[in-house]
Amino acid sequence: MFKKILVATDGSECSRKATEQAIRLARECGASLVAVAASDIYPAYIIPVAGFASLQQLIDENGGTILSDVEKLAAAAEVKCPASRSGLPTSLRTVRSFRSRKRKVAI
Repeated sequence: MFKKILVATDGSECSRKATEQAIRLARECGASLVAVAASDIYPAYIIPVAGFASLQQLIDENGGTILSDVEKLAAAAEVKCPASRSGLPTSLRTVRSFRSRKRKVAI
């Protein structure tokens, strides 16, 4: 039925439930899972230019931790979940790829 299922997560409890559902669906369909973690830096916060790089690094590290958790859950359920990367550019490429190929399932 489905070959790949895209799941977006921010590490919250609600996202974890969506991830668990995506993993169940992937297992039932024999599909692989593509996990995406993206964070925004809200313009309402005033960030000195010097602090931006360290903030971006912190966001990337957090995203990497979140994606590692998804990979572990998928592995425990014997669902393929290729190594993911955090950060906005990778996330946008993944979402655009799903859109351009007219994928039907994104959780």
